[in-house]
Amino acid sequence: MKTNIALYQESLKSDQVDYETPYESVATDFYRELITGVIQDRSARILDLGCFKGILVDKLSDYATVGLDVTTAGFMKPGKYVLGIGEQLPFKNDSFDCVAMTEVIEHILEPERVFVEIQRILKDGGYLLITHPNKYNLLDEALEWFKENRWIRKMLNRPIYQGVQHVQSFYYSDTIKALRPFHFEIHSRHALTFSLFRLFSMFVYGRFKWDNLFGFLKNFIKCEKFIIQRLGRLGQLLSGSCIMLFQLKKSGTPAPAPQK
Repeated sequence: MKTNIALYQESLKSDQVDYETPYESVATDFYRELITGVIQDRSARILDLGCFKGILVDKLSDYATVGLDVTTAGFMKPGKYVLGIGEQLPFKNDSFDCVAMTEVIEHILEPERVFVEIQRILKDGGYLLITHPNKYNLLDEALEWFKENRWIRKMLNRPIYQGVQHVQSFYYSDTIKALRPFHFEIHSRHALTFSLFRLFSMFVYGRFKWDNLFGFLKNFIKCEKFIIQRLGRLGQLLSGSCIMLFQLKKSGTPAPAPQK
């Protein structure tokens, strides 16, 4: 079986997108809002773990923000990015005030190994922002299959995916339970969209690329955000993505490292 690193690197080679998508634009603005709401000190160190294109790193540039990923793509700026993997973070203990891990955990075969490392590098009282697809959103699951289907991608003139994109699926409660042994307490949980915007995404990329639809999609996503965030827990159940902010409460005994 291929490692999660190999799977991820193959997907990067097959589907590089070097610009900000409508969803990334709205989502990263929201992630910044959550982080600035709990960390006001601009000298705080923030790690974007699995930064990919570095969009969140750029939006948090007024902090001491570093991005880490398993690839060094051409759009990554020297000095602001580090090559590495979540299972072996190249940082000292207690060296960060916040870690962001957005749309990453679903690509990892053994997330517990990453949680151990995040717990190690985070300061006591530090924050972890984690997001992932909602396994109960059937529309999002169906669209993910649609997105990965080789024949559909060929029709849309998109590169064919190599390997598997998502190797795990989670809901809010799954992630909260998984992080509890590592002394992470849930601070807040949020929803952003119903994923309805993805029905239009094929017209933005590939064969049917329509640049004028970019602005429309961005506003459509903002409308979804407005509605879903007023539905409370029902909105979270219907959400395409689970968004959670945790706070680390270190105790005298660290969580045991998972078996290799």
